[in-house]
Amino acid sequence: MCIRDRNNVRRKQIAALADRLSALADELEELKSSVEDIESEEEEYRGNMPENFQNSERYEKADAAVDALESAVSSLEEVASSIEECKEYLEQAQE
Repeated sequence: MCIRDRNNVRRKQIAALADRLSALADELEELKSSVEDIESEEEEYRGNMPENFQNSERYEKADAAVDALESAVSSLEEVASSIEECKEYLEQAQE
């Protein structure tokens, strides 16, 4: 196999990896959306608690759940950003 053919093979491999990262990014976005939906429901649940429950263990658990879900969303956003950065590097490698 000549150098040009091997170069084309590598470029195709890089393109395939970029495609896989794109699919992963799409799935990650769906996952993030699902977590955001649950976070919203938990916030609504916490917000609808009667005032006399706002110092209760139930309220504290709901509040902790909201905080944890917010952190999960933030982490997923960081991962998505890293995936995009990786895709950019792969695009540079294809040039």
